[in-house]
Amino acid sequence: MAVRILTGVLLAPLVLALFVWAPGWGNALFFVAVAAIGVHELFRMLFPGGLKGEHLVAWLASALLPLAAWLDGAHWGLYLALALVLVLVAKLFRPEPIERANDDAGRLVLAVAYASLYLFPVLLALEHRPWLLVLAAAVWMGDTGAYFAGRTFGKHKLYPVVSPKKTIEGSIGGLVASAAGGWVALAVLGWAQPAWLGGSPLPPVWKAVAFAGACGVVEQVGDLIESLMKRSAGIKDSGSILPGHGGVLDRFDGFVVAAPVLYALVVLGA
Repeated sequence: MAVRILTGVLLAPLVLALFVWAPGWGNALFFVAVAAIGVHELFRMLFPGGLKGEHLVAWLASALLPLAAWLDGAHWGLYLALALVLVLVAKLFRPEPIERANDDAGRLVLAVAYASLYLFPVLLALEHRPWLLVLAAAVWMGDTGAYFAGRTFGKHKLYPVVSPKKTIEGSIGGLVASAAGGWVALAVLGWAQPAWLGGSPLPPVWKAVAFAGACGVVEQVGDLIESLMKRSAGIKDSGSILPGHGGVLDRFDGFVVAAPVLYALVVLGA
């Protein structure tokens, strides 16, 4: 617990400074790097026996997707489709053992599809910068709120077959904290007045709170999705790069699943 708190105390100010004051390309580069580490953890989880030729092709395609979004965000869907085609062709040329070809191909597609979620923090950083901070506040305040609400009030299990420790009370506390994160993000931006705002108005508070609440719901689903993957693989953490928190996948599981939902809400003007 102490290690977890210390890691958070040391990293939180750095990440906050990055999201508030660093240029858009700096944020995009951060998520490209995060994606590369996350993809490595993901492939180690899905293919514990080691990476073969087709796995390496899928690993490279997955790791490059966020970079493609950075360089040409308008065509990210095309790059994702090409990556999926590439990994299926790679599996076609290495089908053995043929009895497990479908299972292995399915894991390859899962890996690329999951890795593609890292596209959306990059797109938010480059195209809708204030919303990136709303997303971060919603997800990480939601995590914290769920943890302490669960420890204090938790009695009823949320989804024990996937995540035995999560409770309904913790989930509700997390949603409240996520919604509050939208207001906190706007307050921080209003106080800091970063140069990249360029005098542009911030989103209305009601929209930030509502979208942050939506992120809170999806973030908890993303956490459960990664828990399902880890339990299936028989591991506790995806990695150990963040002491007390596990790996990059553990820390960004809800973040990357909530990112495309927030991107859709912002782009569609809901």
